[in-house]
Amino acid sequence: MKNSIIAIAAAASLAAMPAAAAPPEELVGAPAANAGLQTVSIYEFFRADGDPGQCNDRAHGEIVTAYDRWSDPIRIDADNRSGGCQFNFAVVDPQHKLAAWHATMTFAATGDGGQCGGQGTQDVQIVRAATVVDNGRAVRIDTDDRSGGCRLSFSVRGPGPSLAIYFVNDDEGAGQCQRESDVQIVLPGETKSIVIDTDQRAGGCLLQLRLR
Repeated sequence: MKNSIIAIAAAASLAAMPAAAAPPEELVGAPAANAGLQTVSIYEFFRADGDPGQCNDRAHGEIVTAYDRWSDPIRIDADNRSGGCQFNFAVVDPQHKLAAWHATMTFAATGDGGQCGGQGTQDVQIVRAATVVDNGRAVRIDTDDRSGGCRLSFSVRGPGPSLAIYFVNDDEGAGQCQRESDVQIVLPGETKSIVIDTDQRAGGCLLQLRLR
């Protein structure tokens, strides 16, 4: 089952997105014994509310990714241009396979709090269909030359899949995309974080997610 972009604003500009190297499979490790989760998928919402060049270079919308596949890259290049990028993450579980599984997403400022909208911890929505995800819960990334950036953390609890995070800088984004390692695996009972600190420096950050 291929990843499907179910709604894309300004779709004609998809070709403008930077080419991203595929996340290294050897760093993800062997999948856990999670049989029967093939109907589960990841849902992401990514939208510009100002200058669209800051968010996927104008290509954005809703992305649904099959189980045990990397999501399409999201490119974050927020800076002093107007507006920022709204991001939401949910899990689609049409057959209620994840009844005992729970995940949270925490969004917090590391400096000037005006750069990070929707701060706090929220339960990751687990829904039966992508059409019922509440995108009013999206966080807002509006980093620029003010101090600090935005820390995005994911936690997983209960029996079920882990969450893999692939977060890297593109060609010239060094220092703006802070992480423990390029690939982080959030196992049940653990929390992993990335820090988005994009500004007027060249380049941006690429983010991909995977349930497995």
